[in-house]
Amino acid sequence: MAESTTISPGGVEVQNRFGALAIELGFCTKQQLQEAMKVQAAAAKAGFRKRLGDILIKKGYLTPEQLKRILASQKVDEGKKRIANFEIVSKLGEGSMGSVFKARQRGMDRVVALKLLSPQLAKDEDFRQRFIKEARAVAKLNHPHIVSGIDVGEYNRVYYFAMEFVDGQTLAQRMEACGGRLSEKESLESARQTALALEHAHQNGLLHRDVKPENILVDKNGVTKLADLGLVRINRPGEDFSAEKGLAIGTPFYISPEQAQGLLDITPATDIYSLGATLYHILTGEPPFDAPTGREIMKKHVRDPVPDPRTVNPTLSARTARICMKCMQKDPKDRYRNCEALAKDLEKAIVELAAPPRVNPTTKHFTPTTASTIPDPVSPGSRTHQPRRRLTSRRNGSDASGAIVAAAVVLLVLIIAFVLLKSPARTSLPPPPPPPKIPVASPTPAKPATAVKAPPRQKQPPPSTAPTPAAESAPATQTKPPAAPTAPAETATAQPEPPAEQPRTHPPEEHPDGKEKPMELP
Repeated sequence: MAESTTISPGGVEVQNRFGALAIELGFCTKQQLQEAMKVQAAAAKAGFRKRLGDILIKKGYLTPEQLKRILASQKVDEGKKRIANFEIVSKLGEGSMGSVFKARQRGMDRVVALKLLSPQLAKDEDFRQRFIKEARAVAKLNHPHIVSGIDVGEYNRVYYFAMEFVDGQTLAQRMEACGGRLSEKESLESARQTALALEHAHQNGLLHRDVKPENILVDKNGVTKLADLGLVRINRPGEDFSAEKGLAIGTPFYISPEQAQGLLDITPATDIYSLGATLYHILTGEPPFDAPTGREIMKKHVRDPVPDPRTVNPTLSARTARICMKCMQKDPKDRYRNCEALAKDLEKAIVELAAPPRVNPTTKHFTPTTASTIPDPVSPGSRTHQPRRRLTSRRNGSDASGAIVAAAVVLLVLIIAFVLLKSPARTSLPPPPPPPKIPVASPTPAKPATAVKAPPRQKQPPPSTAPTPAAESAPATQTKPPAAPTAPAETATAQPEPPAEQPRTHPPEEHPDGKEKPMELP
């Protein structure tokens, strides 16, 4: 929220003119302004930075149009907004050590972010050295995801630090614009870029110690920039940090357990914890731990179990939840070994999130790529055997189905073989005719070839006598239907089988009219 600023010869004096203008223009009362300022103070004590105008709008004391009018009414004397080689344009925000302004560097004709140490802290030598240390620490870093430093100095007892201007929003402002939380993909990408920035700082011996949504900027192209190294710690040989013993340095909502306890032996793992708490917040819209006071919040960071972000946002993938919870382990040794490993895991989660769903070859259904590959981060051991049980059951089902199909095929083959063995093949020669039956009334047996008679050598007229009973019985035997498949076998065992070639040696029988009689097959 922009506020008017006046600069006196003795230093810089920042006055809150916003509330005075709101009352002066009749947009709110003094009581309403005091109520909003109490909310702002409570949020600042808990580590949140809320703008007064936003609080008044949320409570219904101001409208967005009235807010624009107040901002337009804030004027700064043209002769009092220059510091060294920088001209102040507007106020961007306020931090723990001072205010940040949008300014123009006259010599380079470029827009910069100008941080000014507050007059009260400028009186303290420790804070002045700390302010300069931050600027020198930033100057050591050169990374696309870290706000770069430009200049640092003192002008008329005003300590300033010029930095790269990022035209965008903080992650905290971005969350408000998106309804309280960011999408999973945007959250993972912001965390990944911040992890790369922290890895570069750690390689140069710097610990940020205050990673939170308010200190992470996102420009209009989605590029994340790590800012505000006001609490940076430079780990150099021989550096004495005994003055920090017992001090809880950091923001309560995102502070690591070792920082909350005031331990001196802190490592890059402390920034990994704070980044994990930040990731939890932007994924769920809530900090991992909350309590009425900052002290109680820090106690929860030390004692309470790591919360699962899926209890607040069930739509999150298992891998994202596991990453977030691994960053926030109580023991620094249980976290990622460095920010490079964290960035790689975040990149895998982003790729996996963007991948299309896989087709299950067994069920032919689409299944998410994250459902079966990521174990539960809360209790990995309790779910380690579940996928194995599911795979075993599927494999047993497939084996049973295969056994049934194989048994059906074997049974079908046996049935076909049985039918073929019991029935004569159609392509085979017909079985030999059964021997003719011997009439009881005839003293002589019938000739075997009754169906096929040899033609006489000379044509003679047919005999005038009536046919014998044996001759009449022969055609009758030819008109009977063939016997069952087993009958020839039984007849063959009862009487001797005639020679197979005998029926074929006789020529066809002739009719009385001289035409050949076709041979009848049994």
